[in-house]
Amino acid sequence: MRFTTRLASIGGILFALGSVGSGIIDLLWGQFEAAHRPIQAWGDHIPGLTLLLCTSAVALIAAGVIVAFERFRRQGAIVLATLYFVFSIFSLPRLLTAPRILGHSFSVYVVVLVTSFQQLILAIAAGCIVENKCRVTGPCVFRRSVLVRGLFGICLCDFGLAHFTSTKAVAAIIPIWMPFNATFLTLISGIAFILFGAAILLRRYDIWAAQGLGVMLATFSVVVLMPRLLQNPHSQIAWGGNAYNITAIGAACVFASWLSAQPSNSPAAGVVSPRGC
Repeated sequence: MRFTTRLASIGGILFALGSVGSGIIDLLWGQFEAAHRPIQAWGDHIPGLTLLLCTSAVALIAAGVIVAFERFRRQGAIVLATLYFVFSIFSLPRLLTAPRILGHSFSVYVVVLVTSFQQLILAIAAGCIVENKCRVTGPCVFRRSVLVRGLFGICLCDFGLAHFTSTKAVAAIIPIWMPFNATFLTLISGIAFILFGAAILLRRYDIWAAQGLGVMLATFSVVVLMPRLLQNPHSQIAWGGNAYNITAIGAACVFASWLSAQPSNSPAAGVVSPRGC
């Protein structure tokens, strides 16, 4: 339990830092970061866009700061869960527009959903923080646990499939100095995402899978995202990619901590018991 508490603490700090960073980046550039919050998918002329940008950016910063404090963590997490869920909707119009241009194929839908699912896992993690603070028990916890792990696992599987359907695009961002072929590394990371997602869905080594996700994302930050930021220090997308990944690493840690506290019995048992690490 001590390790789980430490993991939740580290995850919460990274989640908060990434959220604050994302809000600051949007404010400094005066626009939503297009790679992770592509609101332009709804059109070129969106009424109240500036107000929405400023409100969401300030809310990200404020909620990120609040989440760092134990007393107000639940309130801050509720705000973050709401924001990230809204962000997950930004790219949904592309489910209609992208197939018209690129054709109705499985790969098109997989890639389009990636951006939405990237935000959804953050919303799920924020929801896990809320539930951890509530300490709710009872038969309904098992059913909610199935839903949450189902959504999180599906998101990871989609990330993995995108490595197979867009292999060339993913391989292009891998540094040339990395050992092995870039395509090989792309496929290996795709398999890892799918295995992590399957483990969470099937409740087999799920905590290890969430922790492994955090390690893989941290490696991606060090190997790919930070060097790209050094090469393009004036790019909002470069800064936004690093801020997002820090948040996602925190989300993986928070989710792993949440998994460790989930009931190991069926809803018929009536009384839940925490799962150990």
